[in-house]
Amino acid sequence: MFPAHIGLFISFLFAVPVGAAVAAAAAAAVAAAVAAVAAAAVLACSHLRVADYCNQEHRQEQQHQQQEQQQQQQQQQHNQQQQQQLRVIGHHTRMQHLPQQQQQQQQQQQQGEQQQQQQQQGTVRSDAQQPLQQQPQQQQLLQQQQQLLQQQHQLLQQHQQLLQQQQQQQQQQELPPPKHPPLHQVQQQQQQQQQQQQ
Repeated sequence: MFPAHIGLFISFLFAVPVGAAVAAAAAAAVAAAVAAVAAAAVLACSHLRVADYCNQEHRQEQQHQQQEQQQQQQQQQHNQQQQQQLRVIGHHTRMQHLPQQQQQQQQQQQQGEQQQQQQQQGTVRSDAQQPLQQQPQQQQLLQQQQQLLQQQHQLLQQHQQLLQQQQQQQQQQELPPPKHPPLHQVQQQQQQQQQQQQ
């Protein structure tokens, strides 16, 4: 009986340290698991923060791009408005200069008629006073008169073209009609002037 009791006692002595070692190992495993879970939580939080920061930066970039696009659109609209204003101003200035151009053309026509009359009077006097040897000079004067008439005709054609262009611009831009005489009055004036010249 005694040897059996000794064996139990010895086994008990060996069992106590083994149990303590097992408990320590289990506690270490639990601590490692807790540390791993904490590390995973920290990593997850850091990933979430990084994702939020990236999303914020992306949103800021999008807002910045939208602002730039809006600024570009506003600049384009401003440029278009300026171009339209310049066109309207140019059209008004052209319409204001038209009466001056008409007066200048009429003055040129009157001067041409006066020159023709003076030349005709001079040719009549020279025919009456000078001999037949001066006929070449008279021919030159007649040629000059014809050239003046051609120039006047060209001026009238240019004036008609200007009036037609202005009417086309008015129709395109739908602006109020200009303060200048209509085409039929201008044509009547031209016909009267041509009859006077003839």
